[in-house]
Amino acid sequence: MKKGKLVLTILVGLCLMASCNSASNRHTESALIQDKTGSKDNNLIAADIVYDLKMVTGFEGVLSSPYSGNSEGAYQILDNLDGSVNILYTDYVTHQRIFLSNKPDSTHYDESDTSWIENGYGGCIPIVAGDKLYVFKFAVPSGIEDKGEDALGCIYQSDLNGANRKQLLRLEADEEIYSSFAYDGDFLYCLLTKSGEERSINLIKIDINSGSKTIIKTFEDSKEYFIVGAYQEMIIIKEIGMPEVNEEVIPEDFSWEDSYLSQEHTLYAYTLTSGEYKELKTWKQDELIDIVHDGVVYFLNCESGMIDSFNLATGQETSLAEKIELKGQVPQVGDVFDNHLILYVYDSDVTDSRKLAVDLETGKVKEITLMAGDVNANILAETKTHFLVTTGLEIIELDDVGPDGQPTKIPFQWQTFSLISKEDYWNNNPNYEKIDDDIF
Repeated sequence: MKKGKLVLTILVGLCLMASCNSASNRHTESALIQDKTGSKDNNLIAADIVYDLKMVTGFEGVLSSPYSGNSEGAYQILDNLDGSVNILYTDYVTHQRIFLSNKPDSTHYDESDTSWIENGYGGCIPIVAGDKLYVFKFAVPSGIEDKGEDALGCIYQSDLNGANRKQLLRLEADEEIYSSFAYDGDFLYCLLTKSGEERSINLIKIDINSGSKTIIKTFEDSKEYFIVGAYQEMIIIKEIGMPEVNEEVIPEDFSWEDSYLSQEHTLYAYTLTSGEYKELKTWKQDELIDIVHDGVVYFLNCESGMIDSFNLATGQETSLAEKIELKGQVPQVGDVFDNHLILYVYDSDVTDSRKLAVDLETGKVKEITLMAGDVNANILAETKTHFLVTTGLEIIELDDVGPDGQPTKIPFQWQTFSLISKEDYWNNNPNYEKIDDDIF
């Protein structure tokens, strides 16, 4: 075993991975004029700025984004018992998963090793944006009294090989981030929640050079907010909340389920160049599910199975040719890979499910039945020609010391990966190219 300390958990799962490219058109801070009028939104006025915003985490937020990468490889985080973490790297060329280390033969457990970060308390995720690797560390408000500054959220920045790491930003004690991240070449964008007597939710930008953060817009604290997409100069934000009702007319038998189904989803486009916050669409809970991809918003009607699209640049609305046969089942959006929308369709009791792929160009729908033994081959990342997929679980026995001071072994589940060509994946051909591990 290559590590002297026990590693218990790894941020793995059937999650979404956001590929990232450098912004082709970058703006400069000198073109931004801060609004000094004292408005609550603290909007930015822009002059002749061209943005190329892209999502660099999954649309469900940082809690659902344990992998990130580019065309050459993917990154993930390995947690250690003492609160430190290691960065792992899956190399598509060599078909190996390794420590992101400048010392391949080391224990990977001290600050001289580029894969090791001493403070990972609360958990971390990797974010690749342009030519930099960011490691976002979650805040642990309940741990501040015991852990002090180690419990605060922060963002580390390094080169893609782990070198030249620095702490780019440390959050304050009353600040947390759980949203997705977008990126334009100069700034990271996310939602920052400030707690305390006056709780607020703020759209912020983080300067990738200085680490300074600026509030762009402040939202009401009566709803939930999510960054679900980004395109050109637009950040797409979803609000979920309860409609305004007269409490005197609410039935006495109004149940939790009634309350859930009464929720309203509203999609907005926030334009960085003008500060405009434009409503795109509103619907009731379980009427539609939505996803944003490459400048288009797709809406699946949960009753009819039809998929409609809305082009953010032109405003054009169209319908895909083929509808989804839901057969009374409940749909759930996965993500978009290779211009195919992945959908999971479940029975109401979640005892049976189907995985469907919708070709967003042709509208054709195909069921994905690909398995690796008894493990679903779920997509974690992609290159131009291949997908990185899950293909198994192995039980690894790790060395530890028991409460009696005696050496002991602890079983640990370790998820295994493979590459598969996109052609084989879409045709359900299990021609896997195994990724070899050099971790344990």
